[in-house]
Amino acid sequence: MKLIKPLFTIAIICILQVPAIAIAETSKETEPALTVQETDLNTTSVFPELILRPVGVLSSAVGAGFYIASLPFAAVANFLEPHDALDVTYDAFILTPFKLTFQRPIGDYSLPL
Repeated sequence: MKLIKPLFTIAIICILQVPAIAIAETSKETEPALTVQETDLNTTSVFPELILRPVGVLSSAVGAGFYIASLPFAAVANFLEPHDALDVTYDAFILTPFKLTFQRPIGDYSLPL
């Protein structure tokens, strides 16, 4: 019973990080991102914001924790070519959730990186 709560917490944290990592990976492709541009605030653009922004804030906080936890491994991996493991880790765990939450305009569901 004592082991179930930490495992459940770790599972929830991993599930919350999947969208941020997936966005970081798909943004490297050359295909243009799909965007939804709304000129007025209506239910189609406000309702997803009520869900996405709080999840993004939580994802930013969890990503910072994952970044700190993975920093020793990324530092060791940074010794090998192309010497960008710290940058990739920072982009995936900190920068992508931050941009998704705080820099994305309302109604725009793409994430330019």
